Amino acid sequence: APPSPGPPKPPPPTSPPSPPLNPPSPSPPFPPPPLPPPNAEWSVAFDGERDYLLLPFIPNIRVISMWLFIAAVQSHTRVFLLDARLGNVEAYFSNFQAGRNWQQLHVNAVSKDVQWSSFEVGQWIHVILTSDSGISDDINVMSRIGAQHLDESVQYDNLRGSLAELSLWNREIFDFERGLMFQGITVVDFPMLEHLIAHYRLEEGEGRMVSDATGNIRRAMLSTTATWTNDLPVRVLTVAPNGTVTLGTVAPNASPGLLHPVAPPFRLPPTPPSPMPPKPSPPPPRPPPP
Repeated sequence: APPSPGPPKPPPPTSPPSPPLNPPSPSPPFPPPPLPPPNAEWSVAFDGERDYLLLPFIPNIRVISMWLFIAAVQSHTRVFLLDARLGNVEAYFSNFQAGRNWQQLHVNAVSKDVQWSSFEVGQWIHVILTSDSGISDDINVMSRIGAQHLDESVQYDNLRGSLAELSLWNREIFDFERGLMFQGITVVDFPMLEHLIAHYRLEEGEGRMVSDATGNIRRAMLSTTATWTNDLPVRVLTVAPNGTVTLGTVAPNASPGLLHPVAPPFRLPPTPPSPMPPKPSPPPPRPPPP
C-alpha cells in the first residue's frame, strides 16, 4: 500500500500590509453649532453681478476661514469665491479650478477635496482653505480680479451668495481649532490669537468700509451695491414627509419646510481630575532594643 501522506504543511507566514505613507486623519465628529457665528447680527449679501469684497494687501496668509452661503442659481457660468494672482501666487478658487496654493479644504470641520463640488449650495457652510505656503496679496472675495475697477463692459465672474465673519491666519489651523470655529466659538478666544492677522466680523451693518478687529488696521472695502442683511446661518433639522430627518444649515428665510432649531450650545468636555497619589506606607516598626 502507498504510504499515507503526512499532515498538510502550514502556509508560509505573510507579512501585514504596509500602512500608507500619508494615512488620512479622521475628522472628529463635532456637534452642530446652534447659531454660528456667535453673537452675529449681520451678514453681507452679494448679488452675483457687480458685488465684491476687496481685502487690502496682507502678507503671509496661510489660512482663510469664513461662513459662506452660495446661492443655488448663479448669473454666470464661471464664478469666483477668491482670486489672488500676484507674481507667482495662484490663490484663486472658482467653480472651474482651484489655484495650486490651496492644498487643504475643510467644510463644516470635515476634510474635503479641494474642488468646487465640495461646497453645498443653498445653505450656510463653514469653509477653511489652507495654503502650503504664505500668500501675500490683496484678495478679491466673491469675484474675479478687477471687479473693483467697475468697468461696465467686463464681467468679473461675481459669485451670488452671502458672507459672515471672515478671518485670515499666518499658520495652519489644527483639527480642534477647526472644530471650535465650526461650533461658532469666537476666534478671539483661541490660544493662537497671535497668529490671527486679519479678522472681519462683518458687523458694521452699513457703509463700504469693513474694519479689522485685530487692531492691524487692515480695512477691507465692499462694493457700493453689496447689501447688509440679517440673514444668518442657523442649524436646523428638516423633517421630510416620509419621516426622514436631515441635519443641515440654511438661511432662516430660505425654506418653508418643517424647520426645528437644534441642540444646546456646545461645551468642551470637562477635564477629569487627576487621581490622588496613594499615601505612602508607614515604615515598619523598629525592633525592640536588646
